[in-house]
Amino acid sequence: MTVSLSATDALSGVDRITYRIDGRNWSTYAGPFVLTDGQHLVEYLAADLAGLTEAVRSIAISVDTAPPSSVVAISGQSGANGWFISNVTVVLNATDATSGVASISYKIDTGAWLAYAGPFLLGEGRHHVEYYATDVAGIVETLHTLDVSIDITAPTVVASVSGTLGANGWYVSDVAVSLNGSDATSGLASLSYRVDGLVWTTYSGAFVLTDGRHLVEYFATDFAGLSGPIQSLTVAVDTTPPATVATLTGQAGSNGWFVSNVTVILNATDALSGIANLSYRIDNGSWQAYSAPFLLAEGLHQVDFLAIDLAGNVEVLQSLNVAIDTTPPISSAIVSGTLGSNGWYVSNATISLTAIDATSGIARIVYRIDGGVWTNYSGFFVVSEGTHTIEFFAIDLAGITEGIHSITVDVDTTGPSSNAAL
Repeated sequence: MTVSLSATDALSGVDRITYRIDGRNWSTYAGPFVLTDGQHLVEYLAADLAGLTEAVRSIAISVDTAPPSSVVAISGQSGANGWFISNVTVVLNATDATSGVASISYKIDTGAWLAYAGPFLLGEGRHHVEYYATDVAGIVETLHTLDVSIDITAPTVVASVSGTLGANGWYVSDVAVSLNGSDATSGLASLSYRVDGLVWTTYSGAFVLTDGRHLVEYFATDFAGLSGPIQSLTVAVDTTPPATVATLTGQAGSNGWFVSNVTVILNATDALSGIANLSYRIDNGSWQAYSAPFLLAEGLHQVDFLAIDLAGNVEVLQSLNVAIDTTPPISSAIVSGTLGSNGWYVSNATISLTAIDATSGIARIVYRIDGGVWTNYSGFFVVSEGTHTIEFFAIDLAGITEGIHSITVDVDTTGPSSNAAL
């Protein structure tokens, strides 16, 4: 501020002007002088050449050439990467050492300019705050800006699974698990997961689950440092069909034959989903649900069986051949020769043995003559003169031996001899 003083005197003329600033020493005015910032009191008076002095005059002058200065303070919960994870309170404060602050003005984003009246709140989002102060002298400071990033919403994540779905919620193939996260504000930083309570892993792509019942836990983290809640997904995978074991109980004979009725016991196991049903059929008959051991009687039987687990896996059809013969064979003898009287053969007698067995078949026929050594029958044999006891029996392929048969064959090939006595 430049101050100029002037005086007039119509008669003797002005001799000098004297002034002082803020009560300091009086000075003779020689030309305009400068006042610096502040509240000043300038006193002055003029004297003429006749020696007359006027009364002291004064003027108060306020000088303010410096703009005000404003500062901002923000408060909220800090997150990561410069983000806040709560609403943010903005406090503006301005100072002016000379004329004082007249007002503070601000605007948020592209909104209207507002007169600052007290702290204001910023909600979620990226905000650009501009503000400035004006002092009482009308000086406006340079515009200030402030960028505030706020994210108070946790990210979300969705899990999806792909595989071949079987029964009862089980998958019958390996399962690929994909995670997809999103965050509308700060953006998605990472996805984390773990399987069956093991170590947390950063998700980088779909991962595969094999046989078993699995608990998959997962969550998302955004760039503000917010993590969503841990979510979980149960995935049941069973790619292995069940296995059935058949057990046969009965009296074993020969050549793989049973010589008693046979009890069939089926036992199916499945280590994962468990057994849903076990079915069987006998000799290509109707399929039946297995509920308890069943009995097979005499004959050649084919038992087919398979199990299905709760996941819908079907085991490969299994077959079991069971041979049962509980009936002994039947043998008979045919005697051929010249038959005389009273059951006597008058020629050598030929003995032929035969046997039948409707199930397993004949293994051999054994015979003996007159209590001799037992001999395997290989073809007809001849008995000569005398009374003979023929014993024989048959054995079938199952090892069943019939009871001993016995026949008597009387052979007399010699005529009687008579003598005359004189």
